[in-house]
Amino acid sequence: MRAMSNDTRRRRRLPLWVLAGLAFTVGTEVRAGDALIAVATNFGNVMPLLESAFEQETEHELRFTTGSTGQMYAQIRQHAPFDVFLAADQGRARRLVEEGLAVAGSRFTYARGRLVLWSKDSDRIGADGAATLRESPPRVLALANPALAPYGVAGRQTLEALGLWSRLEPRIALGQNVGQAYAMTATGAADMGFV
Repeated sequence: MRAMSNDTRRRRRLPLWVLAGLAFTVGTEVRAGDALIAVATNFGNVMPLLESAFEQETEHELRFTTGSTGQMYAQIRQHAPFDVFLAADQGRARRLVEEGLAVAGSRFTYARGRLVLWSKDSDRIGADGAATLRESPPRVLALANPALAPYGVAGRQTLEALGLWSRLEPRIALGQNVGQAYAMTATGAADMGFV
């Protein structure tokens, strides 16, 4: 086990508190000592840190799987055995409560995301991303699938608000989630991406 500085412990306390206090359960029965968490891809990189800290402090086992919010929502509707759902939007979590598939009163906002136009080439996007999209459009623009992922919805809404959706739609490469949009951009398959 790696020793943590006091500063590192303090930084980890807030996320651990969030997870330990997480009440949004999607099932009616939580198995003692073991929790299965459905995590939206945008929060997936944080989970290993939370998992380790949570298990050390509580001695309970935590398992998680990541995917688009839409995919996780569909799995829960088909009775996947998740104890907690960390969604990337409020709408699907609300619908699960309304459909009787989640505990009423357990929803809360655990984090806020921010959509970013990104390129692995630090010189590709200027200070004004909208101007870059207009004046120097990408060869390929990575975007999470708007039918499955809130970041995809936000990306499409941004392009529509800028009046660029119809112009850039033929250049869009859809990923199933924001993680795939990031991967396409990071590998150079897309020269820009909404992540």
